[in-house]
Parts: sequence; C-alpha cells; structure tokens
Amino acid sequence: MYSRGDKYTLNIRNFQQSDFGNYSCVADNALGRTKKYIEVSGRPGPAAFLSPAYSNYLDRYNLTYTIESIPPLDEIKLLYRKLMMNETYQHPGSWEDTILVPTLTRSDPTHFIMSHVIRGLSPNSVYEVMIQARNVHGWNEVSVSLLSM
Repeated sequence: MYSRGDKYTLNIRNFQQSDFGNYSCVADNALGRTKKYIEVSGRPGPAAFLSPAYSNYLDRYNLTYTIESIPPLDEIKLLYRKLMMNETYQHPGSWEDTILVPTLTRSDPTHFIMSHVIRGLSPNSVYEVMIQARNVHGWNEVSVSLLSM
C-alpha cells in the first residue's frame, strides 16, 4: 500500500487467482469512522447497454452491449419479455430465453462488445431485457434494460 497526501492505494502486483476475495478499507478521522468493502473477482462485469432505447424497426431490435471480462466469455443468457402496461395496469408477458455464443470481438483489452437482433417483436410495445454472462470464473450479475418498438 502507498499513500499520496490523504489518499491511500492498495496495489496488488503479480495478481493471481488466490488474490480473489473480499477486501475492506477502514478510514478514521476526527469526524468518525467508516468501513467499505470490495469484492475482487474474475467474473464478468455487468452488461452496459449501448443501443438506443427505441428501435428503428417495427418488429426487431438490434441489442448492442459491452461486458468487461479479462478471460473470454463462455456463454450469454438473453431473456426478454413484452410489458403490457398503461397508467393503471402493468402485466409482464412470459420470458423468452436465448443462449448466445459470445463473439470474441473486444472494444479494448478488457471489454467484449456484442450485438444480437431480437426478431418477432410487436410494434408500439415495450420490452424488458435481461443479460447475464459467464466466463471461467462464473456468472456476472443480471443486467436489465427496457426497449421500445
């Protein structure tokens, strides 16, 4: 660990799988004490949706997203469902489940960028989309987005 003024940094050199785990940081000063935690894991990060909220097509949507992962991604789960709603009523439809083979296209050394066209959607509708990715270290947290036709 090294310090620069009032900032302290823990730098793990020659990082290995045995360094994965939970780390905590405690800060004390005249105003009190606080403790924060961080998990260091090899699992993929959450998906960041890049495509616009509205589709340019009536019956399909080009879903584009990026996922942070050092190891290659092994599998991606894509789930989507139509949301039937108005100001006083909301009823979600049933989930459509698709398993995708990830592309190996990277936008930078730590991020994969992927695109998938969802077909057969209803015009003038709103859909909920969930993405989850897996690499050799496990599954990431589910990422959720809404899209409109």
